[in-house]
Amino acid sequence: MGGFNPAIELSILLLLPFLSSPSSLSLNLPNTTVYEILTKFNLPPGLLPSSVKSYSLSDDGTFEVLLDKPCYVEFEYLVYYDEKVTGNLVVAKRE
Repeated sequence: MGGFNPAIELSILLLLPFLSSPSSLSLNLPNTTVYEILTKFNLPPGLLPSSVKSYSLSDDGTFEVLLDKPCYVEFEYLVYYDEKVTGNLVVAKRE
């Protein structure tokens, strides 16, 4: 197993293109899991570990996830998740 790259820590959420149409996404969805939110942004639900305690998604796209504790998850490489994961979910412009 290779070492993890701290620069990758969950900047993944900031770098992936999001192809959802803003008109089809309501950011204030009660009783919606964080995994359902990920799929609304065309992200795999397995992007976040199963230890999510809570999340928030603001109308401006600010995204915050709280985990039970820091952890490592192995994809094609080892990724470190801190207890608090933040990012900005945005809709990518199509060319």
